[in-house]
Amino acid sequence: MRSRRGVTAVLACFTGTGLVGAHVVAYLIALPDAAVRATILRATGHGYFSVAMVVATVAAIFGSFAPAALGFRRGETARVAVRWRYAAVRIALVQTAAFVVLGFAERAAANVPPVAMSPRLLFVGIGVQVLVACLAAAVIAVICRVAALVRRALSTGTVRVLRPALRFVHVFEAALPQPALVGGFDSRAPPVSPR
Repeated sequence: MRSRRGVTAVLACFTGTGLVGAHVVAYLIALPDAAVRATILRATGHGYFSVAMVVATVAAIFGSFAPAALGFRRGETARVAVRWRYAAVRIALVQTAAFVVLGFAERAAANVPPVAMSPRLLFVGIGVQVLVACLAAAVIAVICRVAALVRRALSTGTVRVLRPALRFVHVFEAALPQPALVGGFDSRAPPVSPR
């Protein structure tokens, strides 16, 4: 029961963050002209959005720690607790419904008739909400898996589990340019003045 609440909290954090982020992206795609977008946002009751961005950022931070804790605590069973499809479907359903309700509520609060909602904006918004939900589910799955791998590596006392990650680090280090003078001098003493 407790882990179920943990999964619900993780999904809620990512849903809130995704809703706000996808809301922004949907308006950017559906209304590419900045002047038109600004006018419509002002007219449709989006004055609260700066506060919503702060709340979404906090939710993203907590939402990232929660699957890490869940994956670390549950180990290999974390994959069963938060499956990608399970998370994607739930986040997409809640985000999409919330986006539609929010769109009409914003207009109602600004005394704009609900029929003024652009069908293009509505369909783009729903599509973006679903895509962001799938991305959020993938992020949750990756965080859980990495935390489970770290737990396994720490419990076995070996780094064998993290060998693929270490190979990536070594390849990355080899690709970095090395300074020419590193290790060129054996001493760190000040230079001797010429006589």
